[in-house]
Amino acid sequence: VGASDRTTTTDTAFGIVGLGAAGFTVFGSDFVGGGIVGGRGAAHYISNIQGLGLDAAINVPERQIEPLNSFGAYATYKHNWTDRLRSSANYGFDDVEDSALLPLSSIANNQVFSVNLIFKFVAAATAGVEYMWGDNQLQSGEDGWAQRLQVALKYDLTK
Repeated sequence: VGASDRTTTTDTAFGIVGLGAAGFTVFGSDFVGGGIVGGRGAAHYISNIQGLGLDAAINVPERQIEPLNSFGAYATYKHNWTDRLRSSANYGFDDVEDSALLPLSSIANNQVFSVNLIFKFVAAATAGVEYMWGDNQLQSGEDGWAQRLQVALKYDLTK
């Protein structure tokens, strides 16, 4: 915590990590899944915010590390239209505890939705298109959203 005197502080946090997925034979071979992650110091396990330093905040005057509560969840649905054509719809969100110790530019919460259409035109090759929308709010209260459309072509050299 104190770079000038090389003092080190540690803290222990408890987090609960849960993941669940289920497959249903609705319309033949569809898949429904989802997962949740949450707890103090658990931001590292939430894909949209891992690596952003949101597991804990540093209280410099008190020379303490304060683990932050965070929570994330997602749901996905995949539908096979034919043997060669499939779609997925996905939604996920996460939330990080408000803390005066975090920079105002840190993420407070966000959500993402995507939908795609993928075509397997030969055994080793697929092509697809995906639309994605996201919303983000910072600790300062500022928020914004973005959307994108992407196209992909994949060829598997091992098939």
